Amino acid sequence: MLKIPAAGNSCRDYILFISCNYVILTSVMDKILNILIDSQHKKLGLLDEIMAKCDELDRCLASEIPDIDRYNELMREKKSLIDKMTQLDDGFVALYERVSPGLRENAGLYAGKLKELKALVTDASSRTALIQARELRTRARIDKLAALSTTQTSFKPARADAARKYNNVMNKTTRPRSIFVDRKK
Repeated sequence: MLKIPAAGNSCRDYILFISCNYVILTSVMDKILNILIDSQHKKLGLLDEIMAKCDELDRCLASEIPDIDRYNELMREKKSLIDKMTQLDDGFVALYERVSPGLRENAGLYAGKLKELKALVTDASSRTALIQARELRTRARIDKLAALSTTQTSFKPARADAARKYNNVMNKTTRPRSIFVDRKK
């Protein structure tokens, strides 16, 4: 820990103190920026894994008879990846909020790392948008499959209803009806 020069010391001591303090703050800020950059690299890796799970889900649903157990397993794996990514995002936001005032004040000093961080965040945002679009397409495919299975099962009762109606009509016409011929009062 740095000790503030005592009163009566020379100007050189104060300049040395300020420059040492500046170096420490710069070093700490560099480490924090490296942590933020590493966090974004990890997020991009998780997004790649999520995209791979989306590919597997598409293949699973593309078959004539979808494997529901495999689909559920993939969804669980994907949820755990999303949970990890959410945890990373929460940590990133908390850390960035703490250091953002210092970054704004000294943006020129950290321009290179801030540019890299911005590029990583932009890349993560675009990948997230791609994943969301794929999710919508997958959801539409699932809805279509669900509607297809519902219509296929709804034919069975319709056939049973038709058969029942046919039997009712046929039974009414084949049975002799009682007819009253005599109308006496």
